[in-house]
Parts: sequence; structure tokens; C-alpha cells
Amino acid sequence: MFSDNGTNFVGAEKHLRNSLQQCMTDDRFPSFFSDLNIDWRFNPPAAPHMGGYWEIGIKRVKYHLKRTLGDTLLSYEEFNTLLTEIEACVNSRPLCDYSTNVSD
Repeated sequence: MFSDNGTNFVGAEKHLRNSLQQCMTDDRFPSFFSDLNIDWRFNPPAAPHMGGYWEIGIKRVKYHLKRTLGDTLLSYEEFNTLLTEIEACVNSRPLCDYSTNVSD
């Protein structure tokens, strides 16, 4: 798993690693996650450009929020609706170029 070097991600990785170590010593918990050998990798500090695709997604959501909201204050329900609409806009774009091959 890849993520940036944010304190919330670093803290979550440490917490999960400690929890998995405790679960491995206790037979009551299934070893599903410990058997997967998940490796959490962090981008170097001050290198958000290495986040490529997920940083582009964040940039798109921020763009739509700033363009739509401006200085407007919304209620929770209005903000939730707006985020749902922005999610639909962001998720409607293709992840890669369309192929020109008809059999694809």
C-alpha cells in the first residue's frame, strides 16, 4: 500500500502493525490480515508529486469545491449532496485513454 507521509497515515501504520503483532500472539483472532503480508510504503517527505493519481483526484475535488462554493457556508446535508455530485463528476472520467482497437 502506498500513501504520502502524513502524520495520520504514519500513525495508522504503526497502530495497525502493533495490533497485528498482538493478534498473532493471541489464538482467538483470525490471521487473515497477517497472512497477506501487506507492506505499507510512504512517499519521501515533501514529495507530494510522487502521489501521481491520487493527488490528481484530490486536486480535482478541491477544484470543484472551490469553484462551486466560494465563500458559501453549507449545512451538513447540503455539503454531503455537493460532495456526492462532485464524486460523480470525478468518477465519470476514464482512468486511461480509450483504445482504438475494436476488440478491446
